[in-house]
Amino acid sequence: MPKNESVAEAVPKAPPTDSLLHQSVLLYLISPRELAFLQKHIDRLKPTSASPKREPSQTTQPRKDDVLVRDIRHATRVFATVAAAMRIYGAGSRRLKRTYTSQQTKQRLSNSPAFRVPLSLSTVLLLYRLLFRFLSKLRLSLLDSKPSPRWRSIEHKSPRAASALKYRYAPAIGASLAGLALGICPSQQLRQSLALTVMFRALEFAWDCGEDTGAIWGWRKGEKDGERKPAPRPWWWGSWMLQPFVFGQLLHAAVFDWDCFPTSLGNFAFRFSAPYLTKTDKLSLEPHQILGVIGETAYQNWPIRLVKQSLRSIPPSLSAAPNPLPRLPLTSPTSLACKALHSHHSCTSALLTFYLRSTPRLARLLLILYSLILIPKFRNLSSSPLQTLRTLLTRTLRTTLFLSGAISTCWASICLFQTLLRGHVLPTKRFLLGGFLAGLWAWVDRKGESSRPLFLYTTRQSFDSLLKVGKKRGWWKGRKGVEVGVFVFSLAVLGVVYERERMRIRDGMWRGAVGWVRGGEVVEEGDGEAGKGEEEGKEKVKVL
Repeated sequence: MPKNESVAEAVPKAPPTDSLLHQSVLLYLISPRELAFLQKHIDRLKPTSASPKREPSQTTQPRKDDVLVRDIRHATRVFATVAAAMRIYGAGSRRLKRTYTSQQTKQRLSNSPAFRVPLSLSTVLLLYRLLFRFLSKLRLSLLDSKPSPRWRSIEHKSPRAASALKYRYAPAIGASLAGLALGICPSQQLRQSLALTVMFRALEFAWDCGEDTGAIWGWRKGEKDGERKPAPRPWWWGSWMLQPFVFGQLLHAAVFDWDCFPTSLGNFAFRFSAPYLTKTDKLSLEPHQILGVIGETAYQNWPIRLVKQSLRSIPPSLSAAPNPLPRLPLTSPTSLACKALHSHHSCTSALLTFYLRSTPRLARLLLILYSLILIPKFRNLSSSPLQTLRTLLTRTLRTTLFLSGAISTCWASICLFQTLLRGHVLPTKRFLLGGFLAGLWAWVDRKGESSRPLFLYTTRQSFDSLLKVGKKRGWWKGRKGVEVGVFVFSLAVLGVVYERERMRIRDGMWRGAVGWVRGGEVVEEGDGEAGKGEEEGKEKVKVL
C-alpha cells in the first residue's frame, strides 16, 4: 500500500459543512440532551448492520448546552407555544360562536395579536435572563476582593451606582426591567389582566415572606433560652376578610355598571341563580337587563311603579339597559324589584327554591372539578382512600356553601332591604351592604385548600372592575402604560422574594416558574406546601 494512502486513512475526515450547520440549527430547537435521546432511539430502530458503530461517549454523554443558545431556544418555544395556543383558542371560539366567515379581514403580521402577543412574552423571557445573568456577574465582579482595573474605575467614577449594584437584590430588581417588553402586546385588557395576576401573586408571596420572617406579626419566645420564632397569625385572620368588600363592589357594579363587570363571574353567577333573574312568559329579559331595571328603580328611590319609562334619569352607566324600559307585571303594588328578580309570590319561597334547584347543580359541578384535580395525586388515593374521599367531600361542601350562600344573599338582600327600608334610605348604597353580607359566607370556606386561590381570584376581578368603574365615572384618569409599570414592579417583588428565600413562594408551580424564568434548573424534593416547613419541601436550584 502506498505511504500517502495510509496517511490519508489515518487522518479522520472532517465533517461536512452542511452537517455542522444542521447541528447548530438543531441546537436552537432541541437541547443536547433531547438530541442525544432522539439519536439513541433512532439507532435502536435501525437495523444492526446498517447503523454505524458509535463510541460510548457519543451516545451516552450529550455535549454541554450553551447558555445563550438555551435561552434563545426557550424563548423560541414560548413564542411557538403561545402562538399555537392563540390560534387554537381563536378557532375554537369562532366555532362555538359560529362567527367564522371565509372572507376575513387581512391584517399585517406586525399588527396581528397572534404575532405580537407571543413576541412580547418571549422577549420578556429572553431579556430577563440576559439582564439577570449580566447583573449577577457584574455584582460578583464588584464584590471580588481583587477586582480588575475596569471594575475599580466604575467604583471611583460612580460609587453610588457601584454600591447599588453590590446590593443582594440588584440582579432581581434590574432584570425586572425586561417587563417593559410587555408593551409589545397590542391588547390593553390582556396586558392589564396579566399585570394584575402577577401583581396579586407577588403581593401574596411577599406577605407570606413577611409573616415567616416576623416582619408583620412580630416575634415570640421559642422553646430554648434566647430563641425567637415568628409569631403566628391570628386565628381569625385570612384572605376571607376581603370577600365582603369584594362582593359589595361586584354587586354594585353588576347593577349600575354592567359593562365594567367581569363577564366570567357574571355568567357563572347567572347560571346558578335560578329562580332569580330568569326569563318568564311575562318578562323576557336577559339577566343584566333585569339588573338594569332594578338600577332604574334605585335611582328613582324605589317607587311603587316606574314613573317614567325612559332613560332620562339614568346615568351613562345604564346606557346598556333597554330603551324604553319594559313595564314589569305586578301582582301587588309593592313588589316591583321582587317581581323583576323572581316570579314567585313570596320571596321566602324563591330563596328556598334557589337552594333546592341551584345548590345541587353547583355541588355536582364542584365535585367533578375537584375530582379531576385529584387525578395527579393518585398515589394518595391508593394509599389512603378514605382520607382522600373525606377531604374531597369536605372541600366540595365548604365551597358549595360559600358560593351558593353568597349568590343567594346577593339577590335576596334586594328583596329584604326593600321590605325593611324606605325608598329614600340608601337607595343605591344598599347594594354595597347586600354584597358585604354575601361576602361573609367566606367564613365557611376560610380553611379550605382551594379557598385562598378562589378568594384572591375574586379580589383580582373586583379590583379590575373597580379600575374600569373609576375610569368611567371620572374618579381617576387612565394613563397609558401603567399596567406595564405594574408588571415590572411585580416582577421585581417576585425576584426579591425568590432571592431572599425561595421556599416562601409556597405555590410549587409558581416557584418552579420563577426559577425557570431566571434561568435555573429547578428540581423539587417533596411538595413544599404551606405549613410543612423547609425540611419537608427542600429545593435544589442550579443556575446555569
